[in-house]
Amino acid sequence: MVRELWAAEGEQILQPPREMLDQARRVGFINPVLAARGHDELEFRVNQAHDEFIAPGEFRFRRRGDATQLGEVVTFGHRTMSRAPMSHTGFSGLTRGGGGAAGALPRNPGATMHSTVDVFRTPDGVRLGVEHFGDAAAPLVLLAGAPTMLAWPDALCEALARGDRHVVRYDLRDAGASTTVDPAAPAYTLRHLAADAAALARGLDDRPAQLAGIGVGGMVAQVAALDHPDAFSALTLVGTRPVAPGPVDDDLPDHHPALIKRRSAFTMPDWSDRDAVAEFAAARAESLGDDPVAARATAERIFDRTPDTAPAVQMANQLGLVFSKLNCRPRWRERLPELALPALVVHGRRDRFFPVGNGEALAREIPGARLLALKQAATAIPDVAVDQIAAAMLAL
Repeated sequence: MVRELWAAEGEQILQPPREMLDQARRVGFINPVLAARGHDELEFRVNQAHDEFIAPGEFRFRRRGDATQLGEVVTFGHRTMSRAPMSHTGFSGLTRGGGGAAGALPRNPGATMHSTVDVFRTPDGVRLGVEHFGDAAAPLVLLAGAPTMLAWPDALCEALARGDRHVVRYDLRDAGASTTVDPAAPAYTLRHLAADAAALARGLDDRPAQLAGIGVGGMVAQVAALDHPDAFSALTLVGTRPVAPGPVDDDLPDHHPALIKRRSAFTMPDWSDRDAVAEFAAARAESLGDDPVAARATAERIFDRTPDTAPAVQMANQLGLVFSKLNCRPRWRERLPELALPALVVHGRRDRFFPVGNGEALAREIPGARLLALKQAATAIPDVAVDQIAAAMLAL
């Protein structure tokens, strides 16, 4: 079989994920790769992989994306998943004259529940940073970031996964581990972000996914559900509104005037200073009515996983200001009655940024939508509301 598929000098190269690369470099391996060249080495690799991963029946394999040929190089990917819950493994790879593999490594080993990080590539070549919770064979719940995946608390992801769901939270473009080009001048539109969500849903599961969006990610989720109805089976919208950033419709409440006045007095931090950024996030959260301690911790995590130290990139990751530059036309509010899937609208009654009237409007205009108004919540999801939100999402 190897001789039928590979040229005599065919070569397969697997590049380990970043976590493994970082560990290898710390002990002196500058660019570690796993390479096999020629029929003998390739046949040995195939036999070894079969004996270790296939014969015992402990793993399942799912294709990821389409094969691509660049000259004499063919790239394709698959996800290797343990049949035991909560476990994924794999490599990023390319093959000359053969095949490659891609997947994820464990992350946050001290966390309550095991999760894995990964990078998904859309058919358009966009990289989306993703994190998986739960059994990959379970129904998919896709959580769109705002703009980073960390807008979704770990506790909620874990609660949904315990409800027999494969939970995937992901970074939007120009945030986290996703493709970052120029957050100050995005060359894409809201429709592109919606298409990313649909591509991710289709790439991770053959079945339609439940899609959820929070804040600006909720705008992405609305348009994705409208433009790609075949990709999604249910919709959850948290702390968002039915119109794009900017002036609101006359019947919708805008940002609370006292909030705008208070935040106008804020001085932007040095975006290259982690402590200053975290302090700014805490003060900003307090002005919104959110927990400043939790906001500080989240800001530190966002800072640590932002791949570029450029101030514009750090600011975009922390504040999501790319949406102020994003082309969000045409309007979609008038299309909301077209939605024909179960929908849940979650909104904090103390939300001063997108006041609860926005959530009430969404619940009225999406046929059959349920409104879950949280007395104790502002813009962020507080720990005390996690179980209530998870139960409502699992009931969709």
